[in-house]
Amino acid sequence: MFKIESSQLKTAEKLVILNDRAVGMLTRIYNIKKACADPKSKPAFLGDKHLETAIKHIARKFPVVDARMNSTFHHVDTMKDDIIKSLGLYYYTFADLMDLKDNILQLLTTMDACQCQLDISLNYELTAGYLNLVVNLICLMILLSRVDDRKVVLGLFNAAYDLAHGESESSFPRLGQMILDYDHPLRKLSEDLGPLNRLISSALCSLSSVYLRRNITANTWRNAQILSLTANPQQILYAAQTDTIACEYLSLDVMDRWIVLCTIVCHSSLLNDKNVFHLWQMSLQMGICLRLFRDEIFHTHHEVQQFFDSIKGFHKRSQEVKDWYSVFVHGNACIEANSFRSLSVNLFFNAPSLSASIHADRRRFLRAALRELCLFMKDQPGLLGPKILFVLWLLRHLSEWPSSNKKASKQCDELVDRQLPELLYYMLELRELVVKYSDVIQRYYLKYVSGYDAIMTRELVSMINDLNEDEAVILSDFASSISSINSDSDLRALRLDWFRFQARTSMMRSTFSLSKNRKLAIVMNTNVFHLKMIDLQEEMLKETSDLSRQWKSCLTLPSQSRFTLCFARICGHFNAALHDMCPEEKNHILEKSLAICNTILDDVCQSIINVMNALCERELALAEQTSPSTIAAEIVSQILRTKGGKNAAVVSGVQKEPTQAGEESYRTDRQVLTYADKLLTTLRVILFPAVECCLFFSILRLCMENVFGYFNFTVELCSGIGQYRQLLVSDHFFAPREYLSQHIEHRFIDIIFAMVTEPGSSIPRRPSELLMIIQSYMSVLQNIDALVPLDVTRLFNNVLLQQTQPLDSRNKETMTYMYLEVVLRRASAGHMLWSEHLQAMVSNGECNDFAPEQYTDPRGLFNRVLCMSYIVTEIIIFNKFLTFSPRLFSTVFGNSILELRCLSQIIGPYGVKYLAERLTWHVASQIGELNKVVVANKEVLHIARTQFDCNERMKEVMQALSHDSKDKKGSFIFWSNKITYSLSLTKLFEGTWSSSADAILQRTAIIGQIFSFRDALHMALEQAGVYPVLVALGELGAAMGIQGPIDIALSNAVRAQSQQMNPDEHYQLSCLLLVAIAISLPKLAFMESATYKPSLRASLNNMHCIPLAVNTVAGALFHYHARGDIHLRMKEFLASSKYIVFELASSSVLRIAQEQDGRQDAVSNQSALYVMLEQFVNKCRWLTMDVLEACFPYSLVRTAYQHCYQQEADAF
Repeated sequence: MFKIESSQLKTAEKLVILNDRAVGMLTRIYNIKKACADPKSKPAFLGDKHLETAIKHIARKFPVVDARMNSTFHHVDTMKDDIIKSLGLYYYTFADLMDLKDNILQLLTTMDACQCQLDISLNYELTAGYLNLVVNLICLMILLSRVDDRKVVLGLFNAAYDLAHGESESSFPRLGQMILDYDHPLRKLSEDLGPLNRLISSALCSLSSVYLRRNITANTWRNAQILSLTANPQQILYAAQTDTIACEYLSLDVMDRWIVLCTIVCHSSLLNDKNVFHLWQMSLQMGICLRLFRDEIFHTHHEVQQFFDSIKGFHKRSQEVKDWYSVFVHGNACIEANSFRSLSVNLFFNAPSLSASIHADRRRFLRAALRELCLFMKDQPGLLGPKILFVLWLLRHLSEWPSSNKKASKQCDELVDRQLPELLYYMLELRELVVKYSDVIQRYYLKYVSGYDAIMTRELVSMINDLNEDEAVILSDFASSISSINSDSDLRALRLDWFRFQARTSMMRSTFSLSKNRKLAIVMNTNVFHLKMIDLQEEMLKETSDLSRQWKSCLTLPSQSRFTLCFARICGHFNAALHDMCPEEKNHILEKSLAICNTILDDVCQSIINVMNALCERELALAEQTSPSTIAAEIVSQILRTKGGKNAAVVSGVQKEPTQAGEESYRTDRQVLTYADKLLTTLRVILFPAVECCLFFSILRLCMENVFGYFNFTVELCSGIGQYRQLLVSDHFFAPREYLSQHIEHRFIDIIFAMVTEPGSSIPRRPSELLMIIQSYMSVLQNIDALVPLDVTRLFNNVLLQQTQPLDSRNKETMTYMYLEVVLRRASAGHMLWSEHLQAMVSNGECNDFAPEQYTDPRGLFNRVLCMSYIVTEIIIFNKFLTFSPRLFSTVFGNSILELRCLSQIIGPYGVKYLAERLTWHVASQIGELNKVVVANKEVLHIARTQFDCNERMKEVMQALSHDSKDKKGSFIFWSNKITYSLSLTKLFEGTWSSSADAILQRTAIIGQIFSFRDALHMALEQAGVYPVLVALGELGAAMGIQGPIDIALSNAVRAQSQQMNPDEHYQLSCLLLVAIAISLPKLAFMESATYKPSLRASLNNMHCIPLAVNTVAGALFHYHARGDIHLRMKEFLASSKYIVFELASSSVLRIAQEQDGRQDAVSNQSALYVMLEQFVNKCRWLTMDVLEACFPYSLVRTAYQHCYQQEADAF
């Protein structure tokens, strides 16, 4: 009868199912606890003001609540359906917990009644399953007692259910009583599990030898050379043999939970057993808290003291626990002498070796051992399931360790393990090795099982005679099955058969005893382990090295930056915490793992960026030491010191001794690092922001206050980023290098944006300075590229290409926009003038902080410092000229890189193209305004064009136009000047870019041939006078980036603006426009600002730019009409100008000018007009000097130049 009953008990199956259900129920209760504790996620009804009275009534009267007879439940009645729907999941979860508790207690009682014999070294699965079930029940009930509003949730649901159905929910009476009973869970659990103390005691006693052997100090490990494969090289190829193979990877953390929690609930009997008491004492010494579930902690000493204080007669036990706590946490200062003597006999570790120090020493040993194993395993792949129990101990105790006195704070230093990432790194590396070489491991154990285990098992089974029929069948089938397994076999049934065999033979009345057949138990346990190595490698790794159980901890990162990404890799373990019984938390867990991994990568990349910024500052400082501005300042200070006097005293008092370039490379000792060396190899204290991890995911809520304490190696930090091509987290791949590349790109954009303008002003920085900053950043990036493989070329192209447009990818202004809007707008407003001699924009004489030569000077000269050098050398003539332009001759002294070439290098051809297009648009718009003036005076201008050689008619024309020109906005001179500024700048940009283009094109043979052909063809076409063909060739050259005689872009812009106009009419307007400009030229002779300055080859009102404007505009306009008469129109303009200028000296014209200007002392600048006309012919591609000679004798031009030079000399 007993045999039939034992086969039908299904003990093994129930242990497996109930343990899995218990873990799932823990997940659900934990989820409910977190939801109720968070105001954002708790049920909305609990915070409803209309239900406040009912909720208070339920909390006060629970579980006796009469909803139908109480008026306070009126609002509950109106909302009963919503309440049932919303709180149903919570209520039935607690109901399921009650049923699970009943089933667990029933199974535990049944096993106790059957007098099962538990021994961890023989029937491992049975004993471990039993202890896990007891501990899971204890954790469930403790966690239940910590759920906030549990009474309110159950009572409110039941009240709504009662109002809806007319009766209470069927399970509510028992459920309410359970909630009341487990308000003090340890007391109730002691009542429930106390009678089962015999079975629990036997299980814990069998654990004694394993626990004592495993819970030793690191010195013992070192002496025994544990985890060292090189200690016995002759044994390296042999499989390790042990009688308790299943216990070798049993975590100390799990054993501590078994011992402490089981002993608490069965304290009356277990503490009287010497073996169990010794285990209990050792477990309490090894830590102050245990893991219940995820981040839920059980404070061992505190809870035990409170529980024992509530039990009569256990004051002595409570005092012992308090004394142990004082000794192993705070030292022995507060221990009474007698108590300490009683303790000293039984202490496993002496007082100075506190638990924090013991675990810290173990971690130090494991770091060295795992480092050796990693190197060895990478060379010779194998299997190792690294333990993480010491890491978990550290994470759990770091935030829980007390700090009430100085000694405690010293012990807390042991918890701040700055080398923890290295330990985690080696563990994860070994995990990856196991996964990578899983096929090798599987093949090895397949051959091992079939070649050794199967034979040994058959021999042992054949020698056993006292088995009943079912037990014999189980063993014989097991032995025959393992002899024919392959890699695709499902071995779960074989392991379950051995579990069933343990459950049947462990009962008291069984005819077969495992204790008398120890060899069979050892062989079968070894077989089960080998089978797990074939088909359960992933589960074994999860059991031995999974980091998903530690959810909420405050971790201080160490200085070993190389291993920081191990925390990002840990995020991949989060999915191991999922359970089928709580599917609602899956999305949240996976999303949180992705968010934390992303945050860690961002923080590590930001640390590298901070170092790069410091390196860039240092590199920029070195570049500034050799810049012309710095050298000029040093020269000035030396001259002032040499001269002596007040200036020397001022310089000596203000200016420090300059640092000579190259001094940073001088060393007196090879061991002394320069500042640059430290920046390249070290990282000062950088604070990572705390990673906010709500609910379960605070394993990486890394409170990184001292993330990189003291110095950390930038090289190692970059190595940590570079050693992983990608990280797999929750089915998503993270690329650390791409993260770093994006951070560098964003930082580069920020630097350019910050450096485009001078600090504290809106004036753009000189392109040469900005280029120097970019080159410094590039130098640092090239060094970083040696540490982390980055595509520096792609990175710079991405960033600098954005500078070619007005706005970058983040909608910020670029260098192109700033240069165009600030510099060129000022040029259009007349705040600067174009110097032919300096080939630069210079100040127009106004004393302001804006110095245009800083941005357009092709020689990139430095104003203020070099002005000082002129003052020092006492060049009086320059000092006098500075009254005309205080920033003008500050440009004469420079020899640096061309400013505009620097700009072209920064913004590239696309940026130059954008600037040229904007300038062309500006010129085209001004031409449109001029055309409006021409249309308004069309009849008068037509007369001037046809009768320009008739003096009387021209007097009438001049008189008519003079009245129209009173309005400056409508005058030809105003609009002509605005065009000249823009065209001069266009030529400047084109000249700058063509120089760069030439350097590129000359390196291409075929382009060089094109240049040779173009030069020869231009010469031949000019000699032949085939201008239409030359114009057509100009279009081809413009498409190739080659400058021709025609501004094709301007011509296209004119064409776009003239789509609605009749071509013939537009042609007539273009001809009249040239006549209007020619007629307006004499007015410039009476403007004082039109005086020509030969030293600058410029005039203050930019009159000298008119020849370029006329040539360019005329070429573009008549190219658009394509009539091949550009040279004729140029001759017509020159002829019109000749008659107008020659009539200028007549009294009638002079009188008209004086009346118009309202003054009698009008100054004639005829010499400037002659010079301007000479320059017009000289720059015109369609006219020659013989045409000029026919109109103006060259002696007249020569005399004009002499007069201008003499006039400027007299001004000095």
